[in-house]
Amino acid sequence: MNLLTAQDRLAAFRGGFPAVPLSARRIAGLLDAPGCVRRQVVDAACVPIDDLAALVGCPPAGQSPFALARARQFERLVTDNDMGPLLRLVRELLGLPVSAAREKDLSASQVSMQFRRSDTAFRAELTRHYVREMLDGDDRAVNLLRSPILELAIGGVPMPVEPDAVAYAATGPLHPVEIRSFPCVDGFAEPGQVSAAARQTAVQGLATRELVVRL
Repeated sequence: MNLLTAQDRLAAFRGGFPAVPLSARRIAGLLDAPGCVRRQVVDAACVPIDDLAALVGCPPAGQSPFALARARQFERLVTDNDMGPLLRLVRELLGLPVSAAREKDLSASQVSMQFRRSDTAFRAELTRHYVREMLDGDDRAVNLLRSPILELAIGGVPMPVEPDAVAYAATGPLHPVEIRSFPCVDGFAEPGQVSAAARQTAVQGLATRELVVRL
């Protein structure tokens, strides 16, 4: 079966549902039910889980608005002031000798303002362009991509994956970066949340590797 036929069959399986690209969190969730063919097909077809849950009588998944607000506040704390806090973490925790950020923001809003289009395919194309410049050793290349679009093949179909950032230094590899905040008790974050974030970052690492191999 060629890729086009696979995509056609998955689209037919999805029916009237709109296609919802998989997030790193949803791809990592495949590990919650390893070997479940139903889960693999539903995800490969990009079926919207909330709509499907409503049909089968399951309560929709949700997240506290307070948790979402806290996450946005934490991300601003890490990325404000010319990315200073993030650069410090990149130097200290990843050991990258990055003195200043040559940053490119590939978020949908920023790409739309600059190019008057912000579809996922175009953002993925821009990501490939800037990563190629990074790997070619161009001294003028950006060393920090914000909200790039990587791709990871699921069931033979490329799925977009959007880490918070991809950092790079000429002396080391590419590093996908996920910015997450956790409530801590006695200085320790909840292990389940940390584990889930680690798996999501692993998905982004695989997508980064696939991009490098294609380039």
